Amino acid sequence: MLDFYIFEADKKVGMLIDFYLKKEKFDKLKTAMDQKGKNPTEADVNEFNAAVNDFNKASASFNAINNELNNKRNANLENWNNAVAKFLDRNVSKKK
Repeated sequence: MLDFYIFEADKKVGMLIDFYLKKEKFDKLKTAMDQKGKNPTEADVNEFNAAVNDFNKASASFNAINNELNNKRNANLENWNNAVAKFLDRNVSKKK
């Protein structure tokens, strides 16, 4: 279980943080676009569209990574619980 947590922190959390950074940028640009109303410049529209594309790609990546981590976490927790059950069966008396 600890190996999984180290793997998760070292290899995957950075990718998850990237999603939140892109989401923050998208939210700021969306707020700015909403304030400009119906008169945004072409540069503003292009920047906003680029942010939307980045956010969509990051969302797909975030979902894939999150699913992968959830599956690995569940498998590791199941292994941990099975090991605990075996240990307790061998080492704890069942007499009352």
